[in-house]
Amino acid sequence: MSNAVTIVLDDSIFLFDSNDDCDFAGGDGIFTTFNATIMRAKANCRFWYQKMEPGTTIEFYGFTPPQNTDQTFLVTANGSSDLAFPGTYPEPSIGDLFYTSTVTDEELATWEINMHTNGPLLIFDYAVVAVAEYEELQGKTIIVDDSNTEIQWEPEGNWEERRNYTLYGRAETIWVNDTDLHPATRPHGNGTHESDKVGDSLIFQFQGTSILVAGIAPLNRTVESLTDRPIFNPPLGYFNLGLNFTLDGYSQLVTFTNEDLSLPGGSPHFPYFRNDSLSEGNHTLIMTVVDVTGNTSVIIDYLTYNPSFATVRDKPTFSISNSTSAPSPPETQSPDPTPGPESDRGAIAGGVVGGVVFLVLLALGVWLVYRKKQQARRLYQRESQTMNAPTSNLTIAPFVLLDPTEPLPSKGYPIIFRNTLDIRKTARTNRTRTFLPPNLAYSNKYS
Repeated sequence: MSNAVTIVLDDSIFLFDSNDDCDFAGGDGIFTTFNATIMRAKANCRFWYQKMEPGTTIEFYGFTPPQNTDQTFLVTANGSSDLAFPGTYPEPSIGDLFYTSTVTDEELATWEINMHTNGPLLIFDYAVVAVAEYEELQGKTIIVDDSNTEIQWEPEGNWEERRNYTLYGRAETIWVNDTDLHPATRPHGNGTHESDKVGDSLIFQFQGTSILVAGIAPLNRTVESLTDRPIFNPPLGYFNLGLNFTLDGYSQLVTFTNEDLSLPGGSPHFPYFRNDSLSEGNHTLIMTVVDVTGNTSVIIDYLTYNPSFATVRDKPTFSISNSTSAPSPPETQSPDPTPGPESDRGAIAGGVVGGVVFLVLLALGVWLVYRKKQQARRLYQRESQTMNAPTSNLTIAPFVLLDPTEPLPSKGYPIIFRNTLDIRKTARTNRTRTFLPPNLAYSNKYS
């Protein structure tokens, strides 16, 4: 299934009427928004974006006015009254998607979209635009929602996918026309992926020069059991969340605790990881949960990156990775993850196999030693029997030598040897001479 390529447009790149009815605000102290900036409508305010491609869709995100103010607005294309579309905010005082617009007039080379507020207290945050096939992407930021299938969630089925819910942390106080606002918020795309299990991971492959992993600021989830509605500045019990980010083989451990969060717990657009200085080319990001202490979790909402390809047609297609294992976090920065049951079973199986192999080799060695000793014992016994054999029954026969004047026996007469001291006659007996060994001849002479 292919996913549409969408780019995110911060409110700061929109144009607006130069009067006191609209203004921009930004900075770390603003509140939980995309890129920490907002555009505020103090009265009837108009703001617009000029470079829309024909057939593309644009979505507006922000905080809608409270209940007691005007809940209507007007959208026009190219400032034409013929292309005017009245609208109503989906609900009051909520941070979420509040309008989607599509212009399909192919006669327009590019078109301008205008947003007219009919009253005060709209807080515009950012827009998301579906990219046309040949639209130039240089300098743009692509946003990838957690529901996009380009993100792999491992192991499959472990991550909890939550949809259509309101965050428990409320946005910080917003002052507009001396009005104190406390709007509730929803995650981008109205959904998230959440995990509290050590070993769970996400894998994302992309071609670009930056990467951001954003989600909901971690908190002690006990707060969700205390109330059924968002609360301002929710209490934070103790927790420790450890995440290992591996980018192209290089690992970095990031730890979040209840004492050092940059945003209140439960806030949207929380940056879990960012790298804005990547080289152009393909990259692989792996995030792995390595520690969860306390009733907390990691909640991923979306990813963004700056592409290094020119148009959607040039966007590479990556194969699904078969590897779910990530490099271990640095030893000096992260606690060792607790071994799971799978690693225990593997260690036990390896020990059993190793023990069996050792016993087999030991038995084979013992048998070979025993066999060698038995062979040596049998050889010794045979030699002893030969050396101790009785000699009293041995008879000494005369050594018979053929008469050298006679011809050798023909081939028809075989030579038969009975023992080493007795050689039978091989020719006629009346033509042989008899010789005795010297020792016997000497003894017979004086007997």
